[in-house]
Amino acid sequence: MTIAMRRGVTAIIVFAALLLVGVWVSVRVPPYAVGPGVVPDAAHVWSARILLVLTLAWIVIGIISARTSLVGRPGASAARASWIAASRPWRARESTLGMLQLDRVLLLVIPGGMLAVTRVLQSSAGSIAQLVVTFGGWVVFVVVAELWMRGRSPWALIAAVAGVVVLRCTLTLLPLSFGFPYGEAVTRIYMALSTAGFLWTFVAAAWSLFPRFGPRRGIGIVMAAAGAGLTVTCAVIALIGPAQVLEGWIDHVSPLPWGLGRMIGIANLLGSVTTAVWSLALSGLVVGLVGVVLALPERTRTAL
Repeated sequence: MTIAMRRGVTAIIVFAALLLVGVWVSVRVPPYAVGPGVVPDAAHVWSARILLVLTLAWIVIGIISARTSLVGRPGASAARASWIAASRPWRARESTLGMLQLDRVLLLVIPGGMLAVTRVLQSSAGSIAQLVVTFGGWVVFVVVAELWMRGRSPWALIAAVAGVVVLRCTLTLLPLSFGFPYGEAVTRIYMALSTAGFLWTFVAAAWSLFPRFGPRRGIGIVMAAAGAGLTVTCAVIALIGPAQVLEGWIDHVSPLPWGLGRMIGIANLLGSVTTAVWSLALSGLVVGLVGVVLALPERTRTAL
C-alpha cells in the first residue's frame, strides 16, 4: 500500500469516527429540541437554491482543476486548493504553491462570502448576532494560528479551513433549498453530518500543518487556536446574552442549537444555557493552554 493510499484510508477512518460522534450527538438531543420546524419563505428558499448552485460550481471547478489544465484560469487555482485541502489535507501545502495574488484573495473571499450568506439564510431576522459570533470565532482562530507560523506561509491552513467551510455550507444549503419542514429523522441525520463536518474542520487544519510542524506541533497549534476561538466566542455570547444569539436561528436547519430558540423562553432554562456558555468558555481556555504546550518547539518545552 502506497503512502497516499494509507493516508486516504486513515482519513476515511477518522471521518467515520467523527460521524459516529455526530450520530451520538444527534441521538442525545431530546425530541422536544428537534420538532417539526418551520417553513422558510420563498425568498429564503430561492436564495438558498441559487447559492447552492454557485457552491456546487465552485466544488466542481476545484475537482476538475485538480486533473486538467483549467487550473491556469483565474480563480480555478483557489477552487482546486480548497477542494484538495479539504478532502486530502496532507496535500494542502502543495496545493497552494504558485497561487497568484488573485487566487489567494478568492480563497478568502469566496468561502467567507458563502459562509456569511448561508448564515443569513439559516437565520431569521435577528441574524446579525450570529454573523458577528461566527466570524469573530473564525477570525480569532486564524489570527492565533498565524501567530504560531512565525513568518511561514499560512495558506495551507487557510485552504484547509476554507475548503471544509464550503462543504459545510453545501450541507446546510441542501435542506434549506427544499423549502419544507423536516421530520425528526431528517433533522437528526443533518445533525450527525453537520457535527462530523464541523469536527473535520479542525482535523483538516491540523493535518495541513503536519508537513512543516509535525503531528505534535500541528495538533497543538490548532488546539491553541480553537481554544482561543471558543473562549472568545462563548464569552461574547455570554456578555451579549444567549437569548439574543440563539433566538435568531431557524429551528429546523441550524446545526446549533437545534431548536433551543423555542426553549430559551423558559426562564429556568435560560439560566442553565448561560452557565453552559461560561463552562464552554472555560473548556476552551483549558484546550488552548494544552495546545500551547504541545505547539512549543521541543527545545522550549525542555527548557520549561
